Amino acid sequence: MTSRTLDVAEESFMKRGSYIFAFVCLIILIALGMTGCGGTVGIHSGGGGAINCAGCGSTGGGLGGGSTSNAPVTLTLLDPPTCTSPRQNFTHLYLSISGVQLNPDANATAASSGWVNAAAALASAPKQVDMFNLSSTLGNLVTSTTEVGTYGSLRLLLAPNMATVTSNQCGSAGTHCLMSAATTSPISIATENTQGIVINSALIAGGNLPVTASGSNINILFDSCSSLIPTSTGYRLLPNVVAWGGAVQMYSITVMDAVSKAPLGSGDAIVALEQLASGVDHIYMEASPNVNGVATILGPQGTFDFVATGTGVSGGAATMYSPLVLTGLTGTGSTVSATMQLTPQGIASPGIIQQTVASNVPIDARISVRQSATIDGVQTQPFTIPLMGEFAAVQNFGDASSTLSSSPIAYTLFAEPFLSKGSGVINCTTTAIGTSVDTTGGNISPLPGQTSTAATLTFVGCQ
Repeated sequence: MTSRTLDVAEESFMKRGSYIFAFVCLIILIALGMTGCGGTVGIHSGGGGAINCAGCGSTGGGLGGGSTSNAPVTLTLLDPPTCTSPRQNFTHLYLSISGVQLNPDANATAASSGWVNAAAALASAPKQVDMFNLSSTLGNLVTSTTEVGTYGSLRLLLAPNMATVTSNQCGSAGTHCLMSAATTSPISIATENTQGIVINSALIAGGNLPVTASGSNINILFDSCSSLIPTSTGYRLLPNVVAWGGAVQMYSITVMDAVSKAPLGSGDAIVALEQLASGVDHIYMEASPNVNGVATILGPQGTFDFVATGTGVSGGAATMYSPLVLTGLTGTGSTVSATMQLTPQGIASPGIIQQTVASNVPIDARISVRQSATIDGVQTQPFTIPLMGEFAAVQNFGDASSTLSSSPIAYTLFAEPFLSKGSGVINCTTTAIGTSVDTTGGNISPLPGQTSTAATLTFVGCQ
């Protein structure tokens, strides 16, 4: 078994042409393509963290026996373009959708029976969509009909690489592509066409997607920026997708410098919506602030925590900002607004973590970074946050001040393995592991400008 190590820097992300890119002051999930028996990952905050669904039961509500009836269904596609301006120079990302299917089984696989079409017209006429410039209108993907029932899994199908699509914007790059001002790079599709991208109940808000006789909304959030894996010829995907039924809730989060009160919209900032699962806040979705420092997150209704961080300039000097956790923000219909004031550290040099992931065969992997923070001086809870070398501050929604965490500055790196080029299918008998120690047995706690080498994460029983 061999291994390969990449450095994970806190402040900036690796260039897209490198082996794997990482946003480390951000909150996005890593998509890493291993190219050998072992591989190393850089931390790509993001995407809202995919939640391990190993052990989830197959308890979705079935369609039941007897006759079935069809009902209207509105399918909406969402994407937070966190790698566009001002954080990156990408302008368009085109994907061609060839199908959406539903299954009553909460833990269905591509090989399961019971899949029903929710967008049958896309099979013969795939729809190419610009993920970075989606319409905010419900039904922007398609309005269709499907069988009434309660569904525990969803499958999103992408068209073949060289399929015929109307008004193809990718030209000779194929059917799926990523564009900057001067370059069009192909995005190669593998099993996303034949098996589809299966989203089980663990990644569906509320656990299921009801389709009622009066009509229903199904919303699919595809975090394309955190799904990209660079290759020698372009990109491929480790899909980072979640879904929910019902309304689309808008959360408007203003991020500013706690000292100067200037908006953090021209630097490198990101806001993640997180929700507690198995004792840890996992990223569900995210957004980058606009030039006015406002991050607009479209997600399900409910109560969530928000984590913000970034880099920028404060008092004329480059700085990283301490992450801020805002707890207990509830969306019930109308737009919910909040302000998050981040404290500048006065430190521009990032710390670096070296993390090695090893396996018996090539795999794809996602890595998230967690830090514990103290809420109300009593409860300590892990949040998925970037590496900032600083305590996380916690603020309850409605409070005017934030409280610095009293927990030690230490991080836990958590990895999930997936089949290489396998459309996000969980792999290996060790389905998710983490480490909070470095190679000396101490805490993973890099100081500015210094490197901490985390203990190797080894997966076994991989296919």
